Amino acid sequence: MAEVIASGPRAAFLSEAARVLEPGGRIFINTTRNDPFGLLKGVDLDAPGLRVVQELGPLAGRFANQTFRRTDGSVVPIDRVRTTILERVQ
Repeated sequence: MAEVIASGPRAAFLSEAARVLEPGGRIFINTTRNDPFGLLKGVDLDAPGLRVVQELGPLAGRFANQTFRRTDGSVVPIDRVRTTILERVQ
């Protein structure tokens, strides 16, 4: 089992990320509610063999000490960051 961790990725990366995971491996996506690249709406998760464990839930505790920045370099308040977790099922 492996993990992929991404902050604010584009949904197109999911197929490639899923390819390197064994069944049970997880993808952690840290993003804000306003980041369109963190949304799964309309994203095909069946083809890459993924299932949603958590969508835009609270920031996973293991990332609580991280600093998240916007593309302009400004800091995103930690309470605005959400974690989506996907798991490889096949």
